[in-house]
Amino acid sequence: MAAQSVSSDDNQVFRVPLLDPAAQRSSTGGYPWSIEGDSATVVYLKNVTEYPQNFTLQFDYAGGVYGLGLKTVEGGQTLAVDIRALRDSQTPDAKGSVMPREAARGQVLWSAKGQEKLVLIGRAEQADTAHAMSSSYACQNCCPDSFLYGFVTPGEISGFPGDQTLCAAMQQNETCYGTPLEPFSVFADWWSSNSSVATIDGGGLATAVNVGSARLQGQWVAERWLMALGEFGQPVSCEVSPLGFIEEALCDVVQLRVRLLNSPVPDGESGDTSGAVIAGQQFQMLAEAVTIDGQVAIDVNSSVHVTTNRPLDSSEGGFSPSFNLSNGSYQQAVLLNRVAGTDRGTTFRFSPSGGGNLDFFIYTYFQVVASREGLVGGTTACGHTIAINDHFVALPSTGLCNTSVFLRNGNRTETTTVRDVGPWYPHSAATTGNPCVGGNDPYWNTGGIPRVLGQSCDANNAAIDLGDGTFASLGLSGTGTILWRFD
Repeated sequence: MAAQSVSSDDNQVFRVPLLDPAAQRSSTGGYPWSIEGDSATVVYLKNVTEYPQNFTLQFDYAGGVYGLGLKTVEGGQTLAVDIRALRDSQTPDAKGSVMPREAARGQVLWSAKGQEKLVLIGRAEQADTAHAMSSSYACQNCCPDSFLYGFVTPGEISGFPGDQTLCAAMQQNETCYGTPLEPFSVFADWWSSNSSVATIDGGGLATAVNVGSARLQGQWVAERWLMALGEFGQPVSCEVSPLGFIEEALCDVVQLRVRLLNSPVPDGESGDTSGAVIAGQQFQMLAEAVTIDGQVAIDVNSSVHVTTNRPLDSSEGGFSPSFNLSNGSYQQAVLLNRVAGTDRGTTFRFSPSGGGNLDFFIYTYFQVVASREGLVGGTTACGHTIAINDHFVALPSTGLCNTSVFLRNGNRTETTTVRDVGPWYPHSAATTGNPCVGGNDPYWNTGGIPRVLGQSCDANNAAIDLGDGTFASLGLSGTGTILWRFD
């Protein structure tokens, strides 16, 4: 250690020169530090070579470690680190942590990283102006820090195509006394075991491409230093053995799966891309991030944007414009009560944050009372002559002639067309056979509730008429409740 002080009246000036004789050259060092009261500690590292040198530097304190990670000092240059300034400015370290404001003393540990010896000069200077005291430390450890453990972070990655994750190759060293040090990021060569699933660039930025699994691998060379002991157990030399190895992270690229839970409509239209519901009845939708083998990726918490092919009415309930997956899934109660025009249903488009779309189509059925039209030999509003055992339907709105519809009654189904207008509406003047008066009633566009349900003019609350053949094929007698939708 070396220290000088000069006192003049009430002013104190401290000069602690950074000497660099050959004896001071080292590859590692450890010193105490203190910033108690008015004291300050500055650590200096000088590169005595003509080319850049890498090193690690950390400050231990009671209860924690503040690590700068892997740093570089240019040839012939000196790096100065003011510990008080780091603490008071709350500057994050390599892992994003800050030094607690109550931290006031501890240990400095540094080591050159490389296979060359004696490339740096290290020194710590402490000064306490209030007490006119200063000290300087230039203590060496026995050998440079040696490789202990390597890994890649994050170790497992899951995401949708387009998602990006920054990977890091991490190394943990130990001192020549066997004390583990803070892990730090190192430079690595990167590649993917399956670039059609995920790619990774030279800086460790991984990009998900297609659903599947890939291993993202980083390779680098570490140094394992061996100490040769001399007489009385004193170290006489430090020899390095380069250690090359590969560490990897598992990357699962997932896909979005959407399902209806407990669909009220019989099976046949529900799956991972569609489902069927009854207008006005609430149902549950489940969105999940799943791996290629169908397992839910519980570590995926991505955001998902939602749009629909038509604006939902205020009386309906759908997904918010965006949601976040939690543990790989998200469940939402939804209610639909109409369709646009003669659409079969509504399309929900789910767009994960990384890009891409999943369209989920919801067939929307209307549950109404059906009546038998009969009137064999008559001519309908669509110009159709009704035949015996005829197959068609009538809906209470004009402009639908020859529109295809699909009907259900339990397990019985039929696809047919609109060939008449009715029942009950539209009707301009009350008559003995039809006392109802009102215009078109496109209840499939206005909330799913037929007008007849709020009127007393009708005899049977029917909102769809069926030709005799259709009525029979659905197994009805008199009137009955059926499900129908546009086809």
